[in-house]
Amino acid sequence: MPRHPEYRKKWVAARYTSRMGSAEVCLPPPRPYRRVYKMASEHWSLEALRRGRLKVSRFSDLNDPFELIALNLADKAQRQQVKTFSRAFDSETGLLCFSGNWTSPLLWGHYADSHKGICIGFDLSKDRAHKVHYMNKRLEAKLDQYP
Repeated sequence: MPRHPEYRKKWVAARYTSRMGSAEVCLPPPRPYRRVYKMASEHWSLEALRRGRLKVSRFSDLNDPFELIALNLADKAQRQQVKTFSRAFDSETGLLCFSGNWTSPLLWGHYADSHKGICIGFDLSKDRAHKVHYMNKRLEAKLDQYP
């Protein structure tokens, strides 16, 4: 793929990091869109392209056993209420996870079949893509916050 060093300035002007992996091979997406990337094994990436759809994951299927457990659950009754909520939420809600860049070796190792998979870029409407914000401490919850 030919490289175009002048594209990097356009990516930076569009408020992407200067280390953006796509910055020398293509132009950034139009203003109302955000470029995101999906990494997967070759099989599932080609299947997604063939079918024109992506798999929506359930929280219970994610590789992090602590998803949806951002609360400090020292209290047993609280823990049970949150588990009940999480099961109900998981049965009705899914998510698609994307990366803001495709150059992370860690992401390739975890999500792209140990660096042998494929990365597909998508231009999503900015109002549809939300960044994940990680916290250093678990949240405190009051028991009456959950049904």
